Amino acid sequence: MTRKISMILTMTILSMLILSITITASGDSGGPWPYFGHDLSSSRRSPYDTSHVDGAVKWVHNATLPQPRAAMQSPVIDRNGNIYISSNSVLHALNSKGEVLWESTTPEVFISSSPALGPDGTVYIGGEEGIFYAYNPRNGDILWTLDAGSRILSDPVVNSRNEIFFGTDDGVFFAVDGNQRRVLWNFTVKQPQDGRNADIVSSPAIANDGTIYFGSYNGYLYSLDEDGNLLWEEWLGQEGIISSPSIANDGTIYVGFIDGLYAFNPDGSLKWTFQLEDPITGELYGVMGSAAIDRDGTIYFGSYESTMSGGVLVPQGSIYALHPNGELKWRVVTDGAFAYSSPAIGGDGTIYIGSTHDTFFYAINSDGSLKWFFDTGSSMDFSSPAIGMDGTVYVGNNRGSIYAFTGEPRESEMNWLVIGAVVCIVACVALGTIYTKKRNKD
Repeated sequence: MTRKISMILTMTILSMLILSITITASGDSGGPWPYFGHDLSSSRRSPYDTSHVDGAVKWVHNATLPQPRAAMQSPVIDRNGNIYISSNSVLHALNSKGEVLWESTTPEVFISSSPALGPDGTVYIGGEEGIFYAYNPRNGDILWTLDAGSRILSDPVVNSRNEIFFGTDDGVFFAVDGNQRRVLWNFTVKQPQDGRNADIVSSPAIANDGTIYFGSYNGYLYSLDEDGNLLWEEWLGQEGIISSPSIANDGTIYVGFIDGLYAFNPDGSLKWTFQLEDPITGELYGVMGSAAIDRDGTIYFGSYESTMSGGVLVPQGSIYALHPNGELKWRVVTDGAFAYSSPAIGGDGTIYIGSTHDTFFYAINSDGSLKWFFDTGSSMDFSSPAIGMDGTVYVGNNRGSIYAFTGEPRESEMNWLVIGAVVCIVACVALGTIYTKKRNKD
């Protein structure tokens, strides 16, 4: 028995060390989910086990919001388990029990950006009037502001040096020193000649070597070095890039576009494209959310598609899983479309995503089978899920509610393996399509 306990303790410590290395390597230091994309590479992959999450609602917080724009953006989570989420002109701070810590209101200023957390816990967010805000996480006081000159829809990211990166509607990408509270540099993208704008809605992704990637509504994917110098730019098309890029462990950059998902090599050369099956000419469809990347390199993303039903064009959505070479692994088709909501991956491999049209929040197993889904009563156009250290999954909806999903943790002396191990077992699944039926979990 002593030997068995000693072995378990040894493996537990090893597992914790591996987990610590994994978190440190991700480049974040502000909490278990400090940015929209979870880490600087925007993998949207958590190291924390969510296998016990069965769709039970731990709590729901209903914010009092002015209409018509009541949509919650994507939540972030700090080291203490506190959740920060924006909606309309309000930045909300909740504890892990769903209790309001504080709410900071900027009157007559809409916030369409998600917050980001700095290394010291400072909460950063951009406003539509063009002001970038830094908030005290303890009480919601504004620490400082910066005038970016144009509305900010891009979700910021913050590196370990407290350097903040985001874009604006007039096509200017900023690097800001959060310690000195000043602009380090900015880069202006190409302005289209056909009257369209060059909005940077895309949230940036940053590689291990400091290279920065982001998209613009001018149709270009940009690569800058850490000093703001242009490395390369690749034009995908005149429709514009809304999706935020994600970076795989091998350096491949994935970005969604109106006709599918694109994979680029770090030098800017095209690696492959995955074309969607149901494009509708003249409509804004395709991959507007961001891709999530699992440890084995599997790429998950949602799509906005359309299909004909009774002679009427109706939206539908799919959740795709691709192999790293761009081949289809599986596809789950739902009654709702996935516009801006991006997937999140739990440490156990479960994929979470919110729908735009059918008001359902989905949990999908890594083999493409449906784990559970829940009707939140409203669509999740702009909120992508985030995962806490205890595996709780958070997401907001357009009605101004934020949900915390949980379940009963598994009791096992081997639970350390699920929580901390880097090695995962990947089930091989046959190429195919899986269709789901709409059913609310009681």
